[in-house]
Amino acid sequence: MPGYIPFPNETVTLTSHCAFCKNVDGEQNKTRLMLTNMRLVYEWSSRRRTGEDLSCLSYPLNELATQKDEIRVDCQPSDYETSFKLYPADEEVSFVFRSPEKNVSRKLTAAWLDAISMAVTGTKSSEATALRRSVPGVEMLAGALKDTFDVVKTTFTGPNTSQRNAPVRTVVTAKCIGCRAPLSGRTGMTVQCKYCDTVQTL
Repeated sequence: MPGYIPFPNETVTLTSHCAFCKNVDGEQNKTRLMLTNMRLVYEWSSRRRTGEDLSCLSYPLNELATQKDEIRVDCQPSDYETSFKLYPADEEVSFVFRSPEKNVSRKLTAAWLDAISMAVTGTKSSEATALRRSVPGVEMLAGALKDTFDVVKTTFTGPNTSQRNAPVRTVVTAKCIGCRAPLSGRTGMTVQCKYCDTVQTL
């Protein structure tokens, strides 16, 4: 059962198997939300008497509505389910991330909104920033990441004070924000989960 085949000049930048589309009636199995440099694609399968039927929705990025140099988006966050609505070519399409882990759906949605906004306008999404601020502990994590980036910058450019020995990034283990699978790497490293393909920063 073949899935979406990108065009020769099309590159997949982000995928997730944790999303569902509110515009689709009926069951949605083996879902995949995919962002390319040209379009947003949603695939799902449903059971038929003759077997599984694969369906696909595709939205060109240049047709997504924008406002004030940002993509037009409406979010409805909650602890275990967060949805976002986009407006392609006078339509409306809504996707939802669900997770049994508290606040994971907000983090996933924020990551996707940033990625879509960067692909369309070249800037991050203010809605994504608001979602992250609504998660307890994220501001503390952002401060820790800033400290890490400052350390990395000092390591490569040299200290601007009398200190000469800058600490290096440490090895960390974490759980995937999409499927909770174990991940490992160095602090600040961007990794892709091998189970659900979600891209995230350790």
